[in-house]
Amino acid sequence: MTFPDIRRVGAAGALAFSIGVAMLPAARGADSLGSVTVEAQRDREKLKKGIEKFVRTAVIRPRTDDSLLRWDHAVCPLVAGLDRDAGEFFLQRFSDNARAAKVPLAPPDCKPDLFIIVTSEPARFLTLWWKRSPRLFNTHFGIAPVKRFIEVDRPVRVWYNAVLSNADGGPLIGGILDGSAASGMTDLPTNQIPNSLGSRIRLPVVRNTQSAILVIDAKAVRALNIGQLVDYVTMLALLELDLDKNLGEVPSILTLFRNPASPPAEMTPWDKALLKALYTTPQGTRVQLSQMETAMLGELTGR
Repeated sequence: MTFPDIRRVGAAGALAFSIGVAMLPAARGADSLGSVTVEAQRDREKLKKGIEKFVRTAVIRPRTDDSLLRWDHAVCPLVAGLDRDAGEFFLQRFSDNARAAKVPLAPPDCKPDLFIIVTSEPARFLTLWWKRSPRLFNTHFGIAPVKRFIEVDRPVRVWYNAVLSNADGGPLIGGILDGSAASGMTDLPTNQIPNSLGSRIRLPVVRNTQSAILVIDAKAVRALNIGQLVDYVTMLALLELDLDKNLGEVPSILTLFRNPASPPAEMTPWDKALLKALYTTPQGTRVQLSQMETAMLGELTGR
């Protein structure tokens, strides 16, 4: 399977910018500067509202007491179903995207935990893979979610095998103690320095991605170039996103399949800021979404 070259912005954008600069007045009076300041403040408030809507719409947070899902260890991606050149390009661009967002990457000889598969028969492929590897999917919530994942009709589908861990980085023993108490093995209470348990700010546990599977329907992505595809997959692989929500006019690679007449050419500054914000804000806090919005605002405004 081959792809055309990545689309790149030509010199027209630079020319338009130069013309725009040349047309600016050489000096402004005090009243004019005051108007510019007010307008800048209005633009900033508009941007803040746009960021808040984007984050709250796109990012999944199942419940108030659930953390956002992210990788807590070095990611080891594997790409299959492409020819050698396309596969190497895919891995290189994905790695560049991940590094820019401060996502840790494993060394080349690592054991894969992120599987990116391109196939013309996604459902059949996944059914056979699951049959040969019965423990491929975490079935903590039963097999119904797995079946929905296999059967859903999406250009790119994603499955996360998530695990819970202590928000402070220690071992998670709560579930074991609960089980042992129910069986009469122990009725001893547990105690912890009050920096997370019982806190209104900190979460006691966080959700982390242990492994993930992304399957790309080769027939559904024929019109894309490989750069678009890699950037879209990067977002799905590293963030838990609600693909059914309408993002409106937000400039995002996540709208790739919603606007076929004018699809985004690549990951936008909004996408890059969102991804970086997830991995540079504390995962164990209840206000991570708000912190991400603040981080995105700084990233997009250069402040």
